[in-house]
Amino acid sequence: MPEWYCYIGSHEYGPVPLRTLQEWLRQGRIGPEGLVWGPGMSGWRPAKTVLELRSALESAPPERAERPRAPVRPHRGGLLLAMAFFGLIIFFPVALAAWILGTLDLHRMRRGTMDPGGYPLTRAAIIVAVIGTVVGVLKWLGYALLIALFVGNG
Repeated sequence: MPEWYCYIGSHEYGPVPLRTLQEWLRQGRIGPEGLVWGPGMSGWRPAKTVLELRSALESAPPERAERPRAPVRPHRGGLLLAMAFFGLIIFFPVALAAWILGTLDLHRMRRGTMDPGGYPLTRAAIIVAVIGTVVGVLKWLGYALLIALFVGNG
C-alpha cells in the first residue's frame, strides 16, 4: 500500500494510506495549501496540486481564518521506556503492558491524534519491552521446568 505524508501545523504525519489523507482533506484538517508527499513525488507539494487529492478537496469545507483543531494528545514515550526497562529487570508483565501501550501510541501518532515527537522513544520502548517480555517468559518457563524436575524426582 503506498504511503503518504503530510504536515498539519508544524508536525509531520505519516505514513498514512491515501484514504486517510483524503479524509483529512474532507474534514478540513489539511487545507489546499497543506504540504503533502507521496509515491512518485520528488518533493513536498501543496495538496491542491496533487491529482489524487483534488476530489477530496472539492468536498472539503471552506477555509476559515481560525479552524478549531482536535487536541493532540501528548506522547508518553519516556514513561513507556521506563516501564519497559522496569519490566526487563524486575517484573515482565510491566514490559508486556509497555509493549501493548507503545503499539497503540504508534497507531495514534500515525493517525495524527498523538504528538509524533515521541515516535523514537516509543519505538525504543517497544523494542526493550519485547526483549523484556521474551526474557521474562523464558525465565518463568525455566523456573517451571526446574520445579517440575525436582518435584518429579522427589
